[in-house]
Amino acid sequence: MYLVESKGGAIACMLVALLFLGTWPAILALLERRGRLPQHTYLDYSFTNLLAAVVVAFTVGQIGESKSNMPNFTTQLFQVVFIPELPSIDQEVIQRFSAISHLKRQIQYLGWVFPHDTPITYDGLEALLLSAERRLNEYHHHLLDNTLIALNALRPRSSRCGFPFGRCGGAQGRSPIASSGLRTGQLALYMFAMAGGVFLSLGNLATQYAFALVGLSVTEVITSSVAVVLGTTLNYFLDNRINRAEILFPGVACFLIAVCLGSAVHYYNAADNAKKLQGLPNNDKAEAGDSEKPSYRETVSNQDGMKDSESGSYRMDKARVGSANYLIELEETRAIKVFGKSISLGLSITFFAGVSYSLFSPAFNLATNDQWHVMKEGVPHLVVYAAFFYFSLSFFAMAVILNVIFLYHPVLNLPKSSIKGYLKDWNGRNLAFLAGLLCGLGNGLQFMGGQAAGYAAADCVQALPLVSTFWAILFFGEYRRSSKRTYALLVSMLCMFMVAVAVLIASSGQRKTE
Repeated sequence: MYLVESKGGAIACMLVALLFLGTWPAILALLERRGRLPQHTYLDYSFTNLLAAVVVAFTVGQIGESKSNMPNFTTQLFQVVFIPELPSIDQEVIQRFSAISHLKRQIQYLGWVFPHDTPITYDGLEALLLSAERRLNEYHHHLLDNTLIALNALRPRSSRCGFPFGRCGGAQGRSPIASSGLRTGQLALYMFAMAGGVFLSLGNLATQYAFALVGLSVTEVITSSVAVVLGTTLNYFLDNRINRAEILFPGVACFLIAVCLGSAVHYYNAADNAKKLQGLPNNDKAEAGDSEKPSYRETVSNQDGMKDSESGSYRMDKARVGSANYLIELEETRAIKVFGKSISLGLSITFFAGVSYSLFSPAFNLATNDQWHVMKEGVPHLVVYAAFFYFSLSFFAMAVILNVIFLYHPVLNLPKSSIKGYLKDWNGRNLAFLAGLLCGLGNGLQFMGGQAAGYAAADCVQALPLVSTFWAILFFGEYRRSSKRTYALLVSMLCMFMVAVAVLIASSGQRKTE
């Protein structure tokens, strides 16, 4: 299994993850603007997201030799670790015999039976071990052989002799590995990883609808800020303060400042758009939804036949990007109609997504590092690739369940669809597949970097509005033809985000690996 151990490698993983995780939201927003149903897009996206996790796990997770404390991915894929429970035996009693290799093997065999067909009990085994310990302490090595002979005499002489309730030569006993007193040591860690996948799936699904209602840039700003403030704080304490607080928390403060600036950008940009729409003639406002009626349109010639990034079609004339007519055209073509929708609805969905994002990384952190000491000492934790696989598996399951429901019971007045309609919809499917691959690889790189440098520092990828805003301006024309005040706030927001990313990366520590 390949493990990122250097701080430089961890930072490289986080930066690439930042690029990937900032790009896939723009692709989903683009497909929605082109009119593709978000349910269809998210199902395609979920399939390749899971595919990315499988590829990473079976390639990078298999590099190198498997170690006892750090097994390869396939070793843990379907592994359930069973640990025998010995309620009446003090674990320290067994540990004190660890220096005597022969005696330790006999104890760990857990196949002792008393002479004369006496039933096995935990109390009897404990008394036997304590008695053997007293003899060893008293006579030292010259009685070691005699003690081992006495203990060897208690080994089961029949394959039907079991532990703890079997009788030699009597009732058929069960193997100690199959007894009811066993527990599944790693089940709780699997559940933590899968809970993280559920949280991320809910967050991504919510943001897909928030992109239309609130806008790509402001959605990413709010969700990232909530995730950093809540999630980074949780990860800082879970990681036993591996990151430097004097640098980490000023970075969180920078995110909060950027949030304020981003909110101001959204407010003034919305005001700019309202002024643009007010400047339209009355007949344009009333007949904007009727493409057959003539109206004044501010257009730009497209004589070279350039392909429109919004609609994916070739047009000779189109509305100038950022103009009022452009906004009206976008409303006509997009899948989620936003005119007349409540602003509070979009913000509520956005904050819900942010809270979901803030919980998935700490859940994954618990799965791989077991800060709550769920596992018994000496049992290996989940490797990052096994946890990532189960994380992505639950992500996929939640995405499929919710979106199949949304096909037949859509939200936000979207048209109904069906499984058959989804399978036939190939418009934009390649882009949805690409978005899923980018998200899956980005999450994997974030977790690999966080395993080495601390998950609090890995949350610097929540500065993905840097990337998303770039795509929004370049392809979607957001903030195009806005006021100088809006541009000034936009530049200030981006600068503050860059400072926040740098500060969070600088706060990264290095996890000690055994």
